[in-house]
Amino acid sequence: ATLPYPNMLPKIENMENKMNAKVIPMVLLMIASVYFCCEMFEGKDFTMRQLQMSPRARSNIRSNKQFQKPSQHVITQPVVTHPVITQPNEKCKSVPQTTYQGLSNLIDVNGSGELPTQGDVSIANTLTPINSDFPSIKAICTLTDPDTSASPPFCTLETTLVEGGKLIAMGTPPSLAIVGGTGEYSNVSGMITTNQTFTRGVDGSISFGALIEYCILGKERQTLNNE
Repeated sequence: ATLPYPNMLPKIENMENKMNAKVIPMVLLMIASVYFCCEMFEGKDFTMRQLQMSPRARSNIRSNKQFQKPSQHVITQPVVTHPVITQPNEKCKSVPQTTYQGLSNLIDVNGSGELPTQGDVSIANTLTPINSDFPSIKAICTLTDPDTSASPPFCTLETTLVEGGKLIAMGTPPSLAIVGGTGEYSNVSGMITTNQTFTRGVDGSISFGALIEYCILGKERQTLNNE
């Protein structure tokens, strides 16, 4: 078959070549652009979401990133403490182990007619060392068991020292806590420790050994420096 316009064939071929020369590079450029955009959006998807967020949301994200910095970059403020200032105004004394003796009365508190029984009270007005008048001890002890070796009595002791001050002690032997006193001994603490030599005679006399240790604290208690 012959073309109706044979002279147009070269022109058509020339037009096709020109179109191919323009279209093919454009197609390649479009493919490259699409590939580049895909790569960019695949790695920057989180950034794009950030761009779509409100300024407040983006600010929160930045704050979280700063919070998640390594610990070695975190600067902490030192804890400021107020030192405690104590007044070293304290005197400690002791009365060596001494044997105290004297008379005591055992009172039948519950009226059972039998002595001793639980709840009975032993009262001693003056208990002193063998060859001295001081220290002098007044004692009131309540029996918690008729057998004092099974359960020691609960006692309150008032000890008058040679200087005239008095110490108040409470507890069960062998350890009684000094909880206070009179005069300069009002701010005192310490302990009276008895030994295992307690005896009671048929005439009501009692005897025991005791060590008295105490400290007189300064009137100025611990103060807090708030400066």
